[in-house]
Amino acid sequence: MSQDSKVFFRIFLGIGLVLILISVVVFYNQFHL
Repeated sequence: MSQDSKVFFRIFLGIGLVLILISVVVFYNQFHL
């Protein structure tokens, strides 16, 4: 169970980082256009 929750935590962390990166890129592009 503890390993499963670690895996889920890593997946959530990865998804969150990717979403933040995408939103930053979109914001940056909109600001430059």
